[in-house]
Amino acid sequence: MQFIGPLSKTHCIFAGDLLNFGKDKPAESEVQRDKYCRLFLKKECVYALSPAPLDEGSFILGIAKTLFDRPLDSTAAIWVYGYTKDSKIFKVTNDTMFNNYEDFESEVKDKMTIVPNVSPGKNSRRLSFRAVSLPRYFKDEGHNANCIVFLTAVNNVNAFENATLKTSFSKEVAVSLKSVDVSSIVPKGEAIKVSRGYTKDDVDRVMKAILK
Repeated sequence: MQFIGPLSKTHCIFAGDLLNFGKDKPAESEVQRDKYCRLFLKKECVYALSPAPLDEGSFILGIAKTLFDRPLDSTAAIWVYGYTKDSKIFKVTNDTMFNNYEDFESEVKDKMTIVPNVSPGKNSRRLSFRAVSLPRYFKDEGHNANCIVFLTAVNNVNAFENATLKTSFSKEVAVSLKSVDVSSIVPKGEAIKVSRGYTKDDVDRVMKAILK
């Protein structure tokens, strides 16, 4: 399916979840397990720490590939929250907005990696609140972005409500990786539930929401 959409350029920030990614346990459990494995060098712990974030990253890349394949020039940026070294306010600039798929793919693969030695604060809920408040304070003095796609795997969105209420994006899309209702995250936007397998149909549904 080819997406033409409105005759306007789309400049989208993808917010990736490294706090409650698409598994039954939050990232905190994986981080603690990784620390145990590294400390005791257990052979049974030989595994990739972040398969789920990489799957989420692949889903983001699938959406971005469709976006970049449109005949109109588009740009995309990746911002992540949770167990990440990049917890500061995101600055939207020409250096953080990529105008081609290859550079964006490289950035996503670099960012979508859990950092075990990052402290989430007193508890993960506090981190959740801090994480979702950051989109309100994106610095975009050059008005380079007009779209945000906020991905989350939380089961309870109470701490995420109205995360984009004070943003100025013309298109706001919240994507639940756990198939729960996340409409309260984007009261002025579109809410999408996707399957755990992150299928092509899921990519198409998110794209339709972006271009609606």
